[in-house]
Amino acid sequence: PNQRADRYISSPRAPAALRSTSEHNRQASEHRKNVHKVKRYPWVLTRNSILVTGATSFLAGHFLRCIGDDAAITATRRVDPSIVARGGFDVVVNFSYDRALADQPYDPERDPDRILAEAIAPLPTHFFMLSSRTVYGRGDGSRYKEDAALAPATPYARNKAETEAFVRHCLGDRATILRLSNIF
Repeated sequence: PNQRADRYISSPRAPAALRSTSEHNRQASEHRKNVHKVKRYPWVLTRNSILVTGATSFLAGHFLRCIGDDAAITATRRVDPSIVARGGFDVVVNFSYDRALADQPYDPERDPDRILAEAIAPLPTHFFMLSSRTVYGRGDGSRYKEDAALAPATPYARNKAETEAFVRHCLGDRATILRLSNIF
């Protein structure tokens, strides 16, 4: 048997499909217990200082397990501009989202990406925003091209498109917008 492959499959970085369901569930449970034990680092700029907001979300949990050990990570459940304002982060990755924006008109006061972009604007920090492929509209099932015209058809998609425009305007090339596919 291939011992190297066995070690990979049992590691937290292996895709869940390769691990047994019970092992995956145990790790997910352990993550939920530990996500509240936030690592605290001094507010000094280090080479890989990362702020992760929305740290208890499904995607953030996977992201946090995959980050290398050499990164200084601060993880929070909610968006808190005062943490960003203290500075010291090279990167901010937002996994937080206000569910009210999924089906209500856009409200900048409830938009965590906008709140973070405004807090980051005066700082030398790079921002990662998680958007959605729904900003392209209802597709025909084929792949979307990144430069395709936006045609948001739902309140959620319109809100994401508006947030994207604000983040781009506010941060320019210090923002990376990832348009994710459906997450279940």
